[in-house]
Amino acid sequence: PTPMSRQTIDKENSTDGDEIRLTPGDLIGTLHPLSNKQINSRILTATTESSNCEFIRFSSRDFQRISTQIRQRQLARKVQLLQPLPQFKMWPQLSINRFAESLQWRHIDPDTIVTNQGQLSPFMAFIKSGSCHVLRKIVAMHKLRNGKREERLKQVIIGKLTAGQSFGEISVLIHQPISCTIVTATQVECAVVTLEEAKSIDPILCSMLKHSSQPTFAHVTEKEIAEKYSQQEAQREWEQSKHKLMEESLYYCGVTPGEGKWSNQPRNHDIPNST
Repeated sequence: PTPMSRQTIDKENSTDGDEIRLTPGDLIGTLHPLSNKQINSRILTATTESSNCEFIRFSSRDFQRISTQIRQRQLARKVQLLQPLPQFKMWPQLSINRFAESLQWRHIDPDTIVTNQGQLSPFMAFIKSGSCHVLRKIVAMHKLRNGKREERLKQVIIGKLTAGQSFGEISVLIHQPISCTIVTATQVECAVVTLEEAKSIDPILCSMLKHSSQPTFAHVTEKEIAEKYSQQEAQREWEQSKHKLMEESLYYCGVTPGEGKWSNQPRNHDIPNST
């Protein structure tokens, strides 16, 4: 490859005698041939100023070999993720490999809203690790403090997505709004294809994936969502009642958490059967 420094000379102000001083941490050379330039065309020449200069030399041949190995390992990880998924079970191995090449790894933090119900999913994702909550909107009666009730839009958790599952394929492939909201419950590692990147995938692969995929949690009926909402509301009311009862009991016994001796951590001999 043609030698080239990562520092550049202003072409407008440069002359044949311009020099660049390289210091520790600087680079010279390139691992890829430059366009319209012959190998070893010597655009720049580097000379040492002292006899104790040390370099780490990395040849373009080694770079190409290591890059190929890294790409192969990355592709193998993606293929290993796709193969067990139901939508890929009938796919030829060559087609899986070609589709895997379009995937990019992504890490998503907990409590991140990945998709919103009624909007296009920003990407299709195949989960390698972690989990996501799947929520659906429902119109439900909300009890006000004065005892009256009114209709409000509520989010109901209808399921969970874990490692080995996916979402967003149909939304990305046919530009159809996704039918649920997806929020990460933990740190999630997944392989994704964005809306923009999906345009460059072979149409045949897109057609195959479209016919083998199903909308995320499309099987959940409105009746089931209403039942899940009732269960969640009952659990929430029980937690509130339990907390209120605990506070009243502590107050009746003269216990005020965070004040006086109740602000100290208990010692071993204060806890029954601690030894």
